[in-house]
Amino acid sequence: MTVATDLPAELVERAAQELGETSESRAAGLKALHEHYDAHPDHRPHRTDDPYLLMFLRWAKFDPQKAMGRLASLERWMHDCRDTLGEVTQLRGEAFTEVMAHGFMCNLLSPEHRTREGAAVTLLRPRAALQINDPSIILRLHMWHMMRSVHDPYIQVCGRVVAPSFKGLTLAQGLAVRRHLPVWVLKQHFRFLQECMPFRLRGVWLLYQPTWFNLLFTFIRPFLGPKVRSRIRLLGDDSAAMAALMDPAAMPSGGMPGGTCADDCGQAWFERELAREAAEREAAAAAAGGEAAAGVAAEEGKGAEKAVEA
Repeated sequence: MTVATDLPAELVERAAQELGETSESRAAGLKALHEHYDAHPDHRPHRTDDPYLLMFLRWAKFDPQKAMGRLASLERWMHDCRDTLGEVTQLRGEAFTEVMAHGFMCNLLSPEHRTREGAAVTLLRPRAALQINDPSIILRLHMWHMMRSVHDPYIQVCGRVVAPSFKGLTLAQGLAVRRHLPVWVLKQHFRFLQECMPFRLRGVWLLYQPTWFNLLFTFIRPFLGPKVRSRIRLLGDDSAAMAALMDPAAMPSGGMPGGTCADDCGQAWFERELAREAAEREAAAAAAGGEAAAGVAAEEGKGAEKAVEA
């Protein structure tokens, strides 16, 4: 699979200013990572292709040591979650069709859904978690989403906002969610977001938080580090404050104050990624078939040469 490492024109200046990204820093950063992993194969992550490594270099603002630390943190997380994740190279989008339809984790990654600063948005709906039979699928969805983000320079440069929306959540449902989500899943969920994700976390927007929210936050707070807590904004149902952060036409009407766009919960992006993933598999199969055919032809040629010599 080939993925371009150059940026779209509209991101070049921003990446240079905020990340220190240039063609030279890209080349130097990738060279440093490859040389380190060649010299220390025991440190090598499960993927070392340039587009994958570049996500971590962008997060690290092209500090190779910092990027290697983040890559190592992800590998440790994958190891600790190995029984849940399975073989990560075999994760496929169709496995998440049901959980996406429930609308618990809405990855609004289409260009029309970004914040005014260009960040991608993940809208979380805790109430929808009650419809998920196996909550550990959340961890696999994190991994699959990260793999698909290799194709998305916008989230790599502009970062990500996580926006939990408590709209319509009753106290009884909140307590049910707390019982339904195992502590170990929540721990690994927040660990991924804070220690492993190769995208800058630009904010945590709490939407429609109920009057009893402190009860729920007391349960969640131990999982949050000081950096994440400092980026929390209590926005409630303040549509004016939200409009300053994001175009109302970009916000789903069913989960964000003042939102007027169709409440597709990231389905358009998800369906495009399913189609892209299927095309990638077909291309890989065709390439493998071509290589196999070339190998057979080469062997037949050798056999013909031996026959002539005989």
